[in-house]
Amino acid sequence: TLVVGGGGGKGAHGIKNRLVVAQYRRKEGLTDEVSSCSTGERTPQRMAVHPNGKYLLVSMEDGCVLYRAFGRDRNGPGNDEVRVQPAEERSTSLSSLPKDIKCMKFSANGNKLVLGCEDGSVFLYTWPDLKAVLQETGERALRDSVTGVDLDDDGDVLLATSYDGNCYIWNIKEEKIFQLRSHKAEKSSFRGCALSSDGQQVFVGRNSKGDAYVSRFAMKTWEMEKDVPVMKGQAITSFECCSDRTHLVLGGSEGEVVVVQASPLRVQNRTKKMHMVFVTAASFSRAGDMALTVSADASAVCTSKTSKSSTGAFLLLSLLVLLVAILAYHAGDVSLIGLGTQK
Repeated sequence: TLVVGGGGGKGAHGIKNRLVVAQYRRKEGLTDEVSSCSTGERTPQRMAVHPNGKYLLVSMEDGCVLYRAFGRDRNGPGNDEVRVQPAEERSTSLSSLPKDIKCMKFSANGNKLVLGCEDGSVFLYTWPDLKAVLQETGERALRDSVTGVDLDDDGDVLLATSYDGNCYIWNIKEEKIFQLRSHKAEKSSFRGCALSSDGQQVFVGRNSKGDAYVSRFAMKTWEMEKDVPVMKGQAITSFECCSDRTHLVLGGSEGEVVVVQASPLRVQNRTKKMHMVFVTAASFSRAGDMALTVSADASAVCTSKTSKSSTGAFLLLSLLVLLVAILAYHAGDVSLIGLGTQK
């Protein structure tokens, strides 16, 4: 089951701001809308799903809202319906969180939340009490907009990439900060980052001179070890790593979708023109066998990670700006996996 969010923004544009729930069935593909939740005048812009599988944090223009996913009992009527609604029972105040969030992610153990912002600020909080662990603002902020964040499983190592081609690494316990830079002479823009499964390497999406690459850096030397071309004639617009950190999925500015194997670093699967326009967000299923991408053309596509010729399953939605989360519905419970839109 997946949740797609977006809308036409403030005012009457004919496109409602909402979160839409749909389902994926292996034989039938993506279904039509199952349920939806209006967000009123506020447009969903980013999503992060808590690893406990019950809560979905959504960033709007003026702040964040926490939603909870519900599924009906399989023995009751309407057993296929999964819905999301604001989590009013939670006492955690989200008003202290920053605005203009570009990317957000929970640690695998669910105890930390990292936020990257338009102005280059990076925040790390404990969850759910939202105590600040790290606040890189003002002169300590990145010099350009944050384009990607990642955490190790315990939330003790934090990565953040910026539009101007820098990647910063914070070791929270040792209170150390490191900086990675592309050794390429040409100007690059970094778009997304991920730690390797053993925590010894960093993968970064890199755009340069109209083409796209995935670069691998060694944590010991902070130097680039390998640089693999992944898309020609277009830039990376979305970047996501699966939960076991063995694969990356990339979306391009011309609608291309590429699955990259982390070790050895190589392109495993690509589908050109999967979407008509740029990909706004991408994610993997919990099992890691399926990749879901959404686009500004109001389409959602689910494809196999290993398929040589990925045809996908399409769902067209009446939404202008898209973000997505993947849900797995089991016996009346809902567990979530998700991501936020990137532009």
